[in-house]
Amino acid sequence: MDESRTYEFKPVNQLVFSDDFMFGAVMREPDICKGVLELLLQAI
Repeated sequence: MDESRTYEFKPVNQLVFSDDFMFGAVMREPDICKGVLELLLQAI
């Protein structure tokens, strides 16, 4: 484990999709993950 990594705690209303926590939380939900991937792939 990388012990040098630091974390900044933010209130939920300040999280954006690109935050590691938010991205991980969203991608754990299969229906949401599928929708995000479909939208990204349509943009290509």
